[in-house]
Amino acid sequence: NTDNLTPWKNPMYGVYPVFFVNEPFSGIYMAALQMNSHAQQATVDQFSSSINMVSIGGVVDFHVFVGGSAMDVMKSYQQYIGPAEVPPYWALGTHQCKYGYNTLQDLEDVLQGYQEAEIPLQVLWNDIDYMNTFHIFTVDPVRHAG
Repeated sequence: NTDNLTPWKNPMYGVYPVFFVNEPFSGIYMAALQMNSHAQQATVDQFSSSINMVSIGGVVDFHVFVGGSAMDVMKSYQQYIGPAEVPPYWALGTHQCKYGYNTLQDLEDVLQGYQEAEIPLQVLWNDIDYMNTFHIFTVDPVRHAG
């Protein structure tokens, strides 16, 4: 997956769909994992109990995990991919970000609006508006002074 405005076109992140299945008549539990850094589409047809996976390219790594219980399958899957990272506490809260906060005063007004409405806000992000002529690691000394 790439973002449209990235100067490089190497995949920046991946999406790895996993499907967990319980076959009620056999008592078998399984998971199917398809890993591919290219665009993918998954279609689940509940009437025919089928899953159709389509990738536009790349190398596909397909893995099937089978076990006698859902917990067995989950343990095998997690052992393969590794445990999930625990995010920092603040990252689980309410975030606000928007392109177009042109000045520091705009940001202060947004923060005040959240406070007045008593809406929790843990993080107020700024898009590229704060940069000095859009150069990285810079802050516009006029519009975002302070």
